[in-house]
Amino acid sequence: MRSGWGGAFKQVNWFIENEAAIQLYDIENPRKAATAAPNPDGNVYRDHKQVDVEWDILRESRAILASARTCVDLLQGTKYVTSSLVLPLIGHLAYKLHKDTAVKFEGELAPILNEDVKAAREILHKDICKRYFNDFMDCKLEDFCVATFLDPRCKHFTFKYVTRWARGTLTAERAKAWAKGAWDGDWKPKPLEVDAVVVTPSIQTRKVGKPSVASFLDDSDEEEMLEPDELSADTFPSSTASDDFSKYMALPVASGDVNPSDWWRVHGAILPDLAKMARQFLAAPANTAGVERAFSAYAS
Repeated sequence: MRSGWGGAFKQVNWFIENEAAIQLYDIENPRKAATAAPNPDGNVYRDHKQVDVEWDILRESRAILASARTCVDLLQGTKYVTSSLVLPLIGHLAYKLHKDTAVKFEGELAPILNEDVKAAREILHKDICKRYFNDFMDCKLEDFCVATFLDPRCKHFTFKYVTRWARGTLTAERAKAWAKGAWDGDWKPKPLEVDAVVVTPSIQTRKVGKPSVASFLDDSDEEEMLEPDELSADTFPSSTASDDFSKYMALPVASGDVNPSDWWRVHGAILPDLAKMARQFLAAPANTAGVERAFSAYAS
């Protein structure tokens, strides 16, 4: 994930937040420069000041870049799982940047976009789809799909927006098949002669910090939501489930604000082998920027 998107938002947002001061400077500076050589009439500055249409472009650009900035922030987290969020968040970001999607900022609908802003938005949308859905290495895409499936909030995620712009067809069934293949090939233990007794643990999970994934995804009437199933969180798979993978499939989807690390720690009692696999796939960061900042802060 390119953190430059977040930096671009901060720069544009600074101009908007300081608009009044900048406009006052635009008025006063040419007046003061009128008597100063080599610019007796102040035109050198005045010719480069922000005009109304440029302020409109900045406001519209901020509304578009806000989604990218939020996505970057979520994927740079260091205190919660991020690898499972790459495909859901990038897919939803691609939806938000599509030319047919209304632009909103802080709940308000943006006006008709400037043609230059529209063009820039389409370029950003195409770049994201190419970078993350078409040029992605197959092995990396598979790892992210498995991580998404092993996130208890996302195991029924349909990859709707990812599939719309990805090469081939990426579905929940394909993600499940990749996860099942990894489970059968590398993680599934040999059968035991006697089944272990299933103990129902008490679920006490902490919620992830803000900005939340749910809040990023909940502004579309189309998007698949990370909603829990109707089953109670205390409903556990029957003893007839053959292995950890089958038991995991029988469990309800976790609430969108649950921390997956906590969920797997709690459910490790009934899914001990799959929990090891989940920790392996979910431990990888979606982005190294947060980790690099942590090491940099420690070194200084």
